[in-house]
Amino acid sequence: MALIKCPECGKEISDKAVSCPQCGCPIIIHSAKDIKESDISEVADDIPDVKCQIIVDETGSDSDEKNNDPAKKGISKKTKGFIGIIAGVILIGGIVVFFMTENMRLYNKALELIEEKNYTEASKIFQELNDYKDSDAKHKECKLSMANDLFAQGNYEDAIKLYDGLGDYGDAETKSNESNYLFAQSLIDEEKYSEAGQIYLELGEYKNSKELYEKCNYEQTVDGQFMRALSKGLIDRWDYSETEYIEEFGKEVDKLGSSEYMEYIKKCINFELEYVGDFQSKEFLDGALGEKVLKYIEVLNNGLTAIDYYSMDFNKYNVMWNDIYSTRVLLIRDFVNDYGLVVDEEHQKTLDELITDASIVDEQNTLNEAINNMVGGYTYEAKDNGYGNITYIVNMENTTNVTFEYFGCSVDVLDENETIISTGYTGEIKNFAPGQKAQLEVYTGVQGVSLKFHPNYYVEQ
Repeated sequence: MALIKCPECGKEISDKAVSCPQCGCPIIIHSAKDIKESDISEVADDIPDVKCQIIVDETGSDSDEKNNDPAKKGISKKTKGFIGIIAGVILIGGIVVFFMTENMRLYNKALELIEEKNYTEASKIFQELNDYKDSDAKHKECKLSMANDLFAQGNYEDAIKLYDGLGDYGDAETKSNESNYLFAQSLIDEEKYSEAGQIYLELGEYKNSKELYEKCNYEQTVDGQFMRALSKGLIDRWDYSETEYIEEFGKEVDKLGSSEYMEYIKKCINFELEYVGDFQSKEFLDGALGEKVLKYIEVLNNGLTAIDYYSMDFNKYNVMWNDIYSTRVLLIRDFVNDYGLVVDEEHQKTLDELITDASIVDEQNTLNEAINNMVGGYTYEAKDNGYGNITYIVNMENTTNVTFEYFGCSVDVLDENETIISTGYTGEIKNFAPGQKAQLEVYTGVQGVSLKFHPNYYVEQ
């Protein structure tokens, strides 16, 4: 046995091999003396004229014997011609074998490509092989693997095209639905609600597609647009008020001067107004929402007015700002609970804090209402001290469910036109507990028609 080179891939192989074990190329090696002239006539007319490399051993296996035979040392022209004809026959026969095994070699090559996860090239080969063995099924298998790879990469749009082309092969239909579902979600993230809604509509009963279809429709209304605008405005405001302002002013809020602080607050408010200000002239599907939107925009504008009093009349600013903040957090809570206001995960904690503040405002409003009802039930009588000096005896009772560390009232004395003609103070009651009664005197100096009480208190924590 000797080693020869494969004419196709160049690898060394045995001269006894029928085909190359590396590339599959057929190898035909014959001794010229074994070729019969009758073989030529049988195949010469049936073989196409195609070029190929065939290795022919012109010496044969008994070359040593020939060398020792003086009668055979010379080769006649006739013999040489005969050998040439034989070589041509072998050449043609090799070509026939080569082309007869081409599909097999391509099929095996495609299987190797699958092992290498090169599904694209393997798919092309199987498609060309058409009905050779199970090439059609292998072609679909490659397409499914390609689609799964795209799905894993998050390239849902291209994955859908491949899944849809596979029809009901394997789990292609299920994967197509999931790809459409996730692709629609990516469109929502880009605020392409019309396109996303169409996909959810076509998905029908798949998962919660109906619900998401309705959401896409809502997001395209003025109501939905406002919620997104408010969310963006809040996020920009919080980003500025928490960190970004430091780059502008170079110091923390508590280190800002009066003019700097006023500028800082106005910028915070304007971050929201830039997003929602235009909605005061738009028509909402939900009338109640439209009223709340108008109220919210009014509150923001009131904040710009209040801050102007910061350096001139701080007490007025403080009263206005507390009222503005209380109203604002209550509205934000309504937007969250009733109209689906959301923010991203990074800012959810800040939104939650506002919702907590809204609950505190609720508690304070409930207490204020209870206190107003309490002082509205006070009784009093005027005591004439002579010489026009009047003292009012006020009978108090704590009808709330809280204990006041201290409680008292400023008192306005009103005439028949409810004009204030005098003022006084009841003094303070310490540890004024629920159900406890007290009687206090208020010196006013004049007698009026009625009294108006303004509570001053501190609730025990």
